[in-house]
Amino acid sequence: MVKQINDVSRLHVVQETLKRQNELGKQMEVMVGEMIKLKTDVIEEVTEMRSLVSSVKEEITINYEQQKAIQSIIQSKSINFTETYFASGYGNVDEKYRDDLFKKKKGQFTHALYKRLKTHFNIPRYTSIKKIDFENTKEFLKSIEYRYIKPDEIENKASWNIPGLEI
Repeated sequence: MVKQINDVSRLHVVQETLKRQNELGKQMEVMVGEMIKLKTDVIEEVTEMRSLVSSVKEEITINYEQQKAIQSIIQSKSINFTETYFASGYGNVDEKYRDDLFKKKKGQFTHALYKRLKTHFNIPRYTSIKKIDFENTKEFLKSIEYRYIKPDEIENKASWNIPGLEI
């Protein structure tokens, strides 16, 4: 009979152990469910953050150094175009007015380049160029050749009052 009591006691111990394991299993199941929910929430938040970062990147405009780089390209091109324009001579313009005429023509080329840049990127001013478009902007400016400048963009102006200038 003692043996039967021991067997029953052991069964009670096994039963209690199974109950505890069951409770632990349920607790673990709840914890795993919460972990899955947490991981899902984190994935959604990360996705949303990436979307926001992408949106912000698209809205950030070029910085001061990038503005200076664009100005430099435009100034270099303007000087080059002006030199090309005057390569055949200044016509009847007196020597003392040539520097002034060069500056005025260079200004016209500069204006034409900025205008093309703003039209191409559909912006009101070059400082509105998006940071993500900076490399494309440089490539666009470098691709503009003298032959693409229209005559009406660089016409002589009567208001310049330069003797010998054909208008």
